[in-house]
Amino acid sequence: MPRRRRSVAPQTEFEVLSGRLHDLQQAVSAINQAKMAVVQVVDIDNFNDPAEGMICVDWPTKRFCWYHDDVWICVPSNATHAIKVYSDAKTTKTGDGAFRFSVELDLHDYELVWAGAFLGTTASGTTSVQISNRTRGIDMLTSNLVIPGGSYDSFATLPSINSGGSLTNPNNRIVLSDRIWIDVDVAGAGGKGLGVYLTFMPFRDPASDVA
Repeated sequence: MPRRRRSVAPQTEFEVLSGRLHDLQQAVSAINQAKMAVVQVVDIDNFNDPAEGMICVDWPTKRFCWYHDDVWICVPSNATHAIKVYSDAKTTKTGDGAFRFSVELDLHDYELVWAGAFLGTTASGTTSVQISNRTRGIDMLTSNLVIPGGSYDSFATLPSINSGGSLTNPNNRIVLSDRIWIDVDVAGAGGKGLGVYLTFMPFRDPASDVA
C-alpha cells in the first residue's frame, strides 16, 4: 500500500512576507560583506559605468543603494508620520496648533514631499487643514488639505507642497527643533478622529550634488 503524503498547511500571507524579508536581509548581508570595501558616495543618476555588485550611498537622497542586473536598487528613505490630532471619540475643532511637535534628529534636514488628512467619522461639511512651520513663520502647503463632506480623507486631491523660497532653503524644508503645527482652519460638523499623514525625504541641496 503506497505511503500517504503528509498534508502541508498553506502559508499565511504574513509567513510569505516574513520569508521574503529574511531572504532580502541575507542578500543584503552578503553584499555588505563582499563589497563593503568599495562603498562610495555618488549621485547615481549621473554616475558613469557602475559595476555589478557595487554599493554606494546616493548623496542627493542619502539612500543606501546597490547595482544589480544593470539597475540601481535603493532602500527607501522616505519617512511617513501618522499623526492623530483628535481621538476617534473627539469631535474635530478649529484652531491653530491643534497638534504640535518639534523636529527630531532623524528628520533634521528633510523636506515635506506629501501630506494627507483623514477622519475616523465623516463630517457633514468640509474639513480643512494646514501644516505650518511656526519657527520659520511659514505655511508648508500652498493650499489646505481638504476632506470633502461625507468623505474619510483628502486623498482624492494631491497636496500642494510649498516648495517656494530659495533653492538652498525651500519653505518645505525642516531642521532640528523646528516647531511644526497642524492648524485646523475648518471643522466639518460631526467629524471625529482627525489625523494627518506627513511624508518627508532627505533634502537635496543643489549646491552639494556629487557628480
